[in-house]
This record gives sequence, structure tokens and C-alpha cells, in this order.
Amino acid sequence: MVSQIKIVALLNNTLNINKIKDSSINGLQVDSGNKNIKKIGFAVDACLDSFKKARSNGCDLLIVHHGLFWDPGIKAVTGNIGARIRYLMQNNISLYAAHLPLDVHPKLGNNAYLKAILNIKKIKYFGPYNGNLVSIYSAIRPTPIRQIAKRFESALNTKAKLICFGPEKSSKIAICSGGGTYALNFCKELGIDTLITGEMKHGYYHIAKEDKVNVIYAGHYATECGGLLNLQDFIKKKLKINTVFIDSPTGL
Repeated sequence: MVSQIKIVALLNNTLNINKIKDSSINGLQVDSGNKNIKKIGFAVDACLDSFKKARSNGCDLLIVHHGLFWDPGIKAVTGNIGARIRYLMQNNISLYAAHLPLDVHPKLGNNAYLKAILNIKKIKYFGPYNGNLVSIYSAIRPTPIRQIAKRFESALNTKAKLICFGPEKSSKIAICSGGGTYALNFCKELGIDTLITGEMKHGYYHIAKEDKVNVIYAGHYATECGGLLNLQDFIKKKLKINTVFIDSPTGL
């Protein structure tokens, strides 16, 4: 067993929770009253499906990427929010959330996990979001974009979709996990020809077309499991505690 206070402090310090501005209220979101933790679960979404799987796996702390509380804050603990909080409290499961801090961490983050799939070593940051540079880009050896997409399909066990408006072979690639199509606003000026992200938003289709940028979108869920897997491995080694990854794919 490891004290909950020690785990939260390690997470806060490792992920720089207090230094990264975010719409998510990152950190310990629900304290079920546990003083000591026996097993930690890791899941993408704070939802009843994840909570029930955490309970069946014997977890008393769940770490998620998409938490329950976001700015400007909840106005009432009713409906889905009420049911979720009630389930956590009734089953003695605490909840910790790390959104942007887990996206941008240089070693443990979602983007770090994705760049490793392409064996990218040297990166630059771009694309301000909530005051943080959360997207990354790098020059690569000219590679067919369909070959790149297949790599992500295999590594993430997903089905990647392509919007092909740029060159057939990519030589400068950008990565932004999840809903990262906002990064298209900055690709042209940096000479980026391909963006890898999770999901495509309708409004960015014509930006990609007009700026001649390819987009490979491999699923919001699929592109945001990696940071949790990295964090799980880190916590398990650091604290010698039992952990489990809780998979609840949405197909989106």
C-alpha cells in the first residue's frame, strides 16, 4: 500500500499540474477518503464504464485523462455528474485527472508516445493552446503518408483516416493527440505538410485543403491512451504498487 497523499504529490510534481493552464481542473478531483492505496487504475475517460471496471479490478484510485470537472465549473451535482460522483464515493474510489499536463509531458505524454511510433528524436513545440505550446513537429525522412498511417494503425490498434491535400510523401510532420486539429492554423507558416491527430473537426477541412496539408486522424481515444500507459509504467516502477490499464474504447 502507498499513501494517497504521496501518490498525489508525485503526480502533481511529475506532471507540473500547477504550472500548466488548462480548462480541466487537474489533480485530485474526488477524494473518497482513502488514506492508503492498494491498486491504481488508468483510464482515458471519467465515466461509469471506467468506474465499474475499476471497481471490478479492485482499484481504489483511478487516474484519467478526461476528468469530471472543467472550467467554468459545475453548477449542480445532478444527472450524470451526480451519478458518477455517487458511484465513486459509494465504492471508495478516488479520482485524479491530468489533461493538458499529460498531453505535453516531454517523456510521459500522449504526444511523446506518438512520436516514439515514428522514432522521432528531435522536436520543436508550436501551436499555443490555453497559453501552452502543446503540439510538436519535426523534419523526417520523406515517407509515404499511407505508410505513416499504417504504422499508427498497427501501434495503436486503430483505423486511421486520411485527408490527402499535401504531398504524397511527408518530410515535415506535426503531432497533436486527441482533438488537435486546431494545430492546422499554424502548419502552413512552419512548412508542415502532415498533421497526425485524433479526430478531425469539420471546420478545419477547408483549412487543410487551402493550406495543402495532409491530416492523419487515428481516433481521439486511441491517440490518448499512450500517455496513460507511460504514466502507469512510471508509477508502477516508482512506487512498486499494483496497477491496471482500463480500456473503454469509444471508436471515436
